[in-house]
Amino acid sequence: MLGKLMKYEWKATWKLLVPAYAWVVVSTVLTCIAIRTDEWSSGLLEQAEVWSGMFMVLMIMLYGFSMMAAMAGGLIFLIYRFYTSVYGDQGYLLHTLPVDKHHIILSKLIVSFLWIVAGVALLYSSLIFLFQMEGDFAVTFREFLMWRQEMFLLYDEEKLSAFAVVMTVIAILVELLSKMLKVAAAISLGQLSANHKLLSSIGFYFAIHIVQNIIRTLFIVLLTVVMEAVDSEPGVVFSWSTTLISGLIYCVVFYLVTWYVMEKKLNLE
Repeated sequence: MLGKLMKYEWKATWKLLVPAYAWVVVSTVLTCIAIRTDEWSSGLLEQAEVWSGMFMVLMIMLYGFSMMAAMAGGLIFLIYRFYTSVYGDQGYLLHTLPVDKHHIILSKLIVSFLWIVAGVALLYSSLIFLFQMEGDFAVTFREFLMWRQEMFLLYDEEKLSAFAVVMTVIAILVELLSKMLKVAAAISLGQLSANHKLLSSIGFYFAIHIVQNIIRTLFIVLLTVVMEAVDSEPGVVFSWSTTLISGLIYCVVFYLVTWYVMEKKLNLE
């Protein structure tokens, strides 16, 4: 049943997200052409240089708008899709099906997660391709990885290992998953309100966010004090391990909240 729900979710989302992501690719290529055209126009007539410069500026603006529309718009669409299909008018039909609540949550979570990961990968690839150095994509990609390595080593003086890179990527993905489940939990908690369910969901989201920041601040302060007491570097606070552990804890908490409301407190009136 999980596979059928995921298949249905793909059909409901790809018609908007695939064209949006495809347009990002097109706008990236057009912007690269505009930049190259401006470089080639150097030394030509002054009027040609002006027109090529205006074309480049226009394409860069279009590129920025396309990126924001595709990424932010896609994210908003997925949130709206979850809200309407689970707790909106479509939810009446969904919850009458002989389907386990876990399958409902997982189908929407997995599909949305894959779409967001694809969007982030497209964003990074587009930026690397657009701002490539020395006209060599391979060189640019290598320099990008070196920059990421410096970020990883910001709080770690030891040599970066392949294991650390893999675990950092996993930690980032788990953190992304926890953020998605936080949205699902906030929307679910908002349904407990008799009126203004959407506003309640937004309120719950910010309340959860504030609580998370308080917990994180207390954790950093406590761990920093402990690390200083044992003469150790406090940079461990920012390591992949703490990000992974906290992400897993939040994933479990937010998932259980979503499931509990959907299973025990569901009210679509």
